[in-house]
Amino acid sequence: MKIVVITDVFLKTDSELFNRGSVIILWHIIEGCIKKYNVDFEIYQLGNCDLVVNYKAVKVNVIKSSSIKEYIKKLNKINFECDILHFNNIDCYFENEFINTGIVHTNAYIETNKNKEDFKNKLKEFNSIVVVNKDYNRVFNNKNIKFIPNGIDLKLFNYNKIKFNKKIFFPNNPTPKKNVAFAFELMNKLGSDYKLYVADDKNKYNLKNKNIKFIGRGVSQRKMIRYYKKCFYVIIPSLSESCSLCALEAMAMKNRLIANDISGLKNYVEHKLIDCNNIDLWVKEIKKGFNEDIEKEIIDNCGITKKYYGIDEMVNNYYDMWKEVLNNYGNKRN
Repeated sequence: MKIVVITDVFLKTDSELFNRGSVIILWHIIEGCIKKYNVDFEIYQLGNCDLVVNYKAVKVNVIKSSSIKEYIKKLNKINFECDILHFNNIDCYFENEFINTGIVHTNAYIETNKNKEDFKNKLKEFNSIVVVNKDYNRVFNNKNIKFIPNGIDLKLFNYNKIKFNKKIFFPNNPTPKKNVAFAFELMNKLGSDYKLYVADDKNKYNLKNKNIKFIGRGVSQRKMIRYYKKCFYVIIPSLSESCSLCALEAMAMKNRLIANDISGLKNYVEHKLIDCNNIDLWVKEIKKGFNEDIEKEIIDNCGITKKYYGIDEMVNNYYDMWKEVLNNYGNKRN
């Protein structure tokens, strides 16, 4: 089986992955399918110059393009040799004769009626589209939609200690939907006993609260792990989540996770979901500190993550999906 992966970003440099959740997930899938199932992969990505790089024995073709539109136009002229074209960004799709699979990493296509209609049209172009939020199956009820949740490296994100303190970690890249403003307001209500660490650059903000610290934007996984270990609490007050890697990482690391009570998080977070419209309830929950019930919640979250959300489970699901479409369609999409 050979799969050509079409993505907008992959490598940041010749030897470094672009630090984005969708890229990390993609590499875990590729690496796992190579090791376990001997699948052959080749990758195409958009870039500033035409270049061919071998990343850990996988051929990466960088296509010089100033936009997705130009990138698609150039891709359309390439004679691919593969069984399946897999689109890590379905917006990069172009008409072709191959079996097509893709993945939707966000909730974008279920958030507005226009986007829902766009997604219905995209479904016609793919033999299978992976989603990481079960809400897609509920909204569209289409046999070509395959639910495969994200998986994390459970060897890397593994910590056996539960250490109570009053340190809070906001691990998400603070885009508007991640709701970092809520974290700042929460700190004002919690008082000076608490410290907040935010995964972003300090120069973006003009804050007077000296108990809010910034660790930098786009930091490495190993630096993230240091802050998971440093802090007892991890907060995810996002307005939208599909399958949050940060939430899974926090649960695996035995942090006290408190997250917004939204549909994407309900699929896999047992404890603790609280509506962000009730910030006083967040304050009350955090000020409970640590007790036997909270310890049980932390252990339950960790157990769920280790049972269902590891890399191996994700890799197996992707391989089964690709094997199924090959069996159903041969090497042509229809």
